[in-house]
Amino acid sequence: MNQDELAADLAERAEKIRTEMGGVERIARIHERGGHTIRERIDALVDPGSFRELGRFARSADPADRENTPGDGKIGGHARLDGRPVVVFGDDITVRQGSSSLVSMRKEDRLVDHALLHGTPIVLSAVLVALLGGALVAVQQAFNGRVNSSVGQPLATAWTSFLAGTLGLGIGVATLALVADTGMHPPSDGPWWMYAGGALGVCFVATTAWAVPRYGVLTVALIVIAGQLMMALALDLLAPIGSAHVTLWLTLGVVLTFVAVGTGAWTRSRR
Repeated sequence: MNQDELAADLAERAEKIRTEMGGVERIARIHERGGHTIRERIDALVDPGSFRELGRFARSADPADRENTPGDGKIGGHARLDGRPVVVFGDDITVRQGSSSLVSMRKEDRLVDHALLHGTPIVLSAVLVALLGGALVAVQQAFNGRVNSSVGQPLATAWTSFLAGTLGLGIGVATLALVADTGMHPPSDGPWWMYAGGALGVCFVATTAWAVPRYGVLTVALIVIAGQLMMALALDLLAPIGSAHVTLWLTLGVVLTFVAVGTGAWTRSRR
């Protein structure tokens, strides 16, 4: 095989990995649910044609899984967003549901190292952002618990939390307006209850601030997760948002998670 044939074969293999990912059947199932693959989400996010993937030919370190793990469950690389360089990566759920492994973590580490070295912003997939959001909720609960231990009033704790949040939000909006020249456009229509998020947030902060000093951050987090699972399942069934699609397997997963969370919370609360 000469050099031209080798280059053509390499390009063909790269295109097959890009289009077929972990299998055309799995891609089809995602589309049937109204979802998008991680490659489609990246292409829709960044500037057209700017994404340059890192480690497309990566495979699992386990020889038995090499043929079934294109990209090893993670897709990432360099791109441009509004003309500015960014690093972007996310989970490929067509390959082992996007779970992490040795090779995929090395890919992520290389991208993060490059971003830190050159000061390039990192864009995470929705799954990673949600994971980060969950971690920050636990941190917020710990902070609020400390404040409530000092003031002894859950509503005062909620007021303090929202005051600090409002100041931070104001600074963030002002900075964004100066840097990106982005205006604020409040919603002009929609049901009345969509404006109740702030009031529900006050209830959440007040109740968790009261509970954390009594039961600890982990136990409260477990109980909160159980409540979130029940309400999230009900909302996706009765008032779905976006591409929400509840399947039997997803419901069974919620039930198993609820059992695990409930068992852990009950065990800790009895210590």
